[in-house]
Amino acid sequence: MTTAIRFEFRPRWKEELACECALGCAVVDMTMGVDTVNAPSREAWERRAPAWAAPLWQSFHDQLEAWCAAHDIPLFPGSDLIYFEPAREPAGR
Repeated sequence: MTTAIRFEFRPRWKEELACECALGCAVVDMTMGVDTVNAPSREAWERRAPAWAAPLWQSFHDQLEAWCAAHDIPLFPGSDLIYFEPAREPAGR
């Protein structure tokens, strides 16, 4: 069940929002100055997602929407700007 995957959201200096989970990281566009987040469309997610991320779009989108609302940051859907990073190894390995 995909709802068990929890994403943590962390703005990064390059106008990016890192959306990390235990399996990896999705990175979306987050403009600074006047903060806004450009969310990927389902189609963009499915086109670019690696195998670990492919089934997680709805869970990701729901959690991103809640995070943006909690931080009073406008969310604009339909972007094609997204890339994925593999999960990081725990420190000390």
